[in-house]
Amino acid sequence: FVDYEDVTSYCRWAGLRLPTEAEWTAAARGTSKKQFPWGDEWEATGRAHTEELQQTELKPVGSLTAGASDAGAFDMGGSVFEWTSSPYNAFPKYKTGHVYKGKVGKDKFQLPPVNSDFRSSQKVIKGGCYGTPLYSARVAFRQGTRIDQTADMLGFRAASSIVPGADLAAAEWKESVKRCPVRRD
Repeated sequence: FVDYEDVTSYCRWAGLRLPTEAEWTAAARGTSKKQFPWGDEWEATGRAHTEELQQTELKPVGSLTAGASDAGAFDMGGSVFEWTSSPYNAFPKYKTGHVYKGKVGKDKFQLPPVNSDFRSSQKVIKGGCYGTPLYSARVAFRQGTRIDQTADMLGFRAASSIVPGADLAAAEWKESVKRCPVRRD
């Protein structure tokens, strides 16, 4: 039950930030082209807390160890959707009305039509959740949501830059330093 402002305020306070969509994807997929954080197997059991498990309560983080990404991140597929800092814009070369048809392992699947109502004012959420089908746990799956949205199926994971203190400094700069008027003599 945290909206975008709650999440970004917490991250600023902690000297962290939200990951971009690209950073989230890299943490979930690594350097491979895997469909899911754990690989290409179209199977939720032991890997992802999605509606296939038919459980409506959240599990503790790390309960499904077979679903860990190569980077060792848990619950990036299923459990709760996660906020990113990226605006919900179309990717370059996006075609309206495109329906993804794919094959994962031996199983074929077709996803429902993509919501093409892109809005920069919305943010991308990733990872799927316990109330959505397994296809939403695919690394490539993305959804936009309003920044004032809250739900028990929506959470976040914080990110940190490699340079110690960089995120805190950027947050302080943005919050505290105001533009100085240009002096013209």
